[in-house]
Amino acid sequence: MKKLLFIIVICYSCKFSNQEIESRNYATCIDSLMKYKKSVERLTLNNSEIPFLNYNLKDFENLKEVNLNNVVYTDKKNFISFLLSLKSLEKLKIDDSDFFEEICTLEIKELSIVYKSEVRWHDCLDNLSTLATLSLIGEKLEPEVNINSPFLKSLILSVDSLVAIPEFVYKLKNLERLNLSNTNLKFVSAEISNLKNLKSISVSTTPYEMSEWNHFKADRNYFLFKDIRENCKDCFIYTNIHNY
Repeated sequence: MKKLLFIIVICYSCKFSNQEIESRNYATCIDSLMKYKKSVERLTLNNSEIPFLNYNLKDFENLKEVNLNNVVYTDKKNFISFLLSLKSLEKLKIDDSDFFEEICTLEIKELSIVYKSEVRWHDCLDNLSTLATLSLIGEKLEPEVNINSPFLKSLILSVDSLVAIPEFVYKLKNLERLNLSNTNLKFVSAEISNLKNLKSISVSTTPYEMSEWNHFKADRNYFLFKDIRENCKDCFIYTNIHNY
């Protein structure tokens, strides 16, 4: 049997094509999904309604990645139980922070979440000690947020209200990649020198980048991104500015 690598739920009819199961109605494909349950590694649900799952979903022993986008849950508690039963799960992308209390009990390597600012999901972030990659997408980052994963190497903070690098970031000693693009970042503190393993930082589409560009246009000898270059000499800077 060929190994089924991923499942994508994107359209109306259920069919098999190039190792993909395509459907917007999850229920119509669940039987086909169960047929390949032993070999499924990646599950992506887009614009779907997930009914109560009365199957033995613990049989998904090789499922390593779950991506949930704009999903409606008929029985959310039931689906959370499904997630918690996935012993091989390594990557999770979710757009509902109501799950966060349970998610924080998972031992996963990659987590991406689009969150609601009114939900206190950040209370358990410090429990995610196995994370290597974390992406937080939202409007506001609460000051109580604390992340102290010893294995965290990649951090994406796509937060509209972010004007400076949060203090907890400077404590992530193993961090290698920091993405602050599409935020309201206005400056980079010299504390970035604390991140001895940092290899790249992205400041694209931020007020900080725009300010640097305006200074450069006024004076072509202006030392672009001086705060970063002097305090993170080996960092590659991802930016929309290319003429320097």
